[in-house]
This record gives sequence, structure tokens and C-alpha cells, in this order.
Amino acid sequence: MKGANAALSPADVDAAEELLRGADLILMQLEVPLETVYHTVARAAEWG
Repeated sequence: MKGANAALSPADVDAAEELLRGADLILMQLEVPLETVYHTVARAAEWG
């Protein structure tokens, strides 16, 4: 059975941009959809 992590979407990442931009580290386990992982990595690269 998939948990709540499976529902995390790229839109959720974008909605949390302010919080994520302030993070020193974003740790991702592959419990979220790969589309969301790739999106998060791309956005984090844009944010520096």
C-alpha cells in the first residue's frame, strides 16, 4: 500500500518554494514519484 508520499507532486514542491529555498539540504528518498524527484532537483539547481 502506498502512503502519502506517493501523492507528493511537482505542484506541491512549487507551493513549498519559500520554505525549500531556505533549506541547507533537501533529502529525498525514492518514496515519492520520480517526476517529483526530478522536478525538485531541477528547481533546487535553479535556486542555487
